[in-house]
Amino acid sequence: MNCRKVSRWLSAYIEGDLQPLQKRRMDEHLQNCAACREKLSDISMITQMSGELEKLEPGPFFANRVLCEVAAQKQKRWLLQGWRLKLALSAASFVVAAIVTFMNMSPSLMSPTMIADKQSGNGNAASADFVPISGKLARAGFPVSDDILKRDMALVESLKSDSQALDSLVLPKGYIQQVDQSH
Repeated sequence: MNCRKVSRWLSAYIEGDLQPLQKRRMDEHLQNCAACREKLSDISMITQMSGELEKLEPGPFFANRVLCEVAAQKQKRWLLQGWRLKLALSAASFVVAAIVTFMNMSPSLMSPTMIADKQSGNGNAASADFVPISGKLARAGFPVSDDILKRDMALVESLKSDSQALDSLVLPKGYIQQVDQSH
């Protein structure tokens, strides 16, 4: 028998609640193990001293106080659960309100008449490819006017032909440029 098993059975040994075979094994182990004998004497002393303590009777309202405390604990848990639900609903409402606000504040590239024409199926072919921006037409997907688009494309073409200017060009962070590997 090992010390761990003996430690678990010490209280039962003191109270005489062990089977004869278990008691014999405990006696054999206690004869050979000083640490377990010391634990046995400590537990025996605690058991003896606890028997000498004055027995206290609960007051007349003890049961009532315990029941009231249990009911109060249940109510606190219920309030906390309601608080969590309210917090989750508030957070979800905030997210929905933020999305709706963002969608309403973002500028539309199409005028209301063009949207109505597109939904009804009336409208010319140009309205599908071009959208009005500050009085000028721009290609769908490019929110700039044709003049600005032509100017930028001309600048790109001039930079492609002038490699020294291309090398000195500082690109914005995150800009991805295709590498020409024909050279």
